Amino acid sequence: GLQQGLQQGLQQGLQQGLQQGLQQGLHALQSTVMRVLRRRFGEDAERVRELLAQVNSVSILEQLHELALDVPSLEAFEAQLQAAREAQEQVFESEGAPSQDDS
Repeated sequence: GLQQGLQQGLQQGLQQGLQQGLQQGLHALQSTVMRVLRRRFGEDAERVRELLAQVNSVSILEQLHELALDVPSLEAFEAQLQAAREAQEQVFESEGAPSQDDS
């Protein structure tokens, strides 16, 4: 009873802590990308903030950070960001969607 309750509470606490840590890490990466874009392209960079906030993959955000450092224009960054978002959505859809194969 008590032992199981303590174990369950500890497990939930660990999961919540990991989730919070992941969210904080994602927000930090998103902020870093935005800082680079604002420094390079000024206030125009704000137009990608909402789309960037939808990216929830550390590896994609790291790639976008590298891109933000070198990309020739904000438009080129925006195109890559849109492609990354679409790729991310397809991955989540294929992982979560039940198979439609009835054969």
